[in-house]
Amino acid sequence: MKILFISHEASRTGAPFVLLHLCKWLKENTNVKIDVLFLSDGPMLSEFKQCSESTFIKESPHPGYLKRAIRKISPSFYNQYFGNKQVKKLSGNNYSAIY
Repeated sequence: MKILFISHEASRTGAPFVLLHLCKWLKENTNVKIDVLFLSDGPMLSEFKQCSESTFIKESPHPGYLKRAIRKISPSFYNQYFGNKQVKKLSGNNYSAIY
């Protein structure tokens, strides 16, 4: 079984702490493989990396000047080479559950 957990950030606040403890418990007591996707970085990222198979940080929604220019000039080229790389990568992992 493989689960993808999605969290807003890896900060030292309530929800990320609970998620970290859940991931640690699952790793120690089950055969579940865990991946974690964060919407932004944080100081607990290294702790999540220790108890999960993979950790991902969502790409910035604000691309740089070059990517924005390419997107305006050729949207199809932009989508092919830059758009939703993480979505494509994560969708091929065949998760049993996403939480």
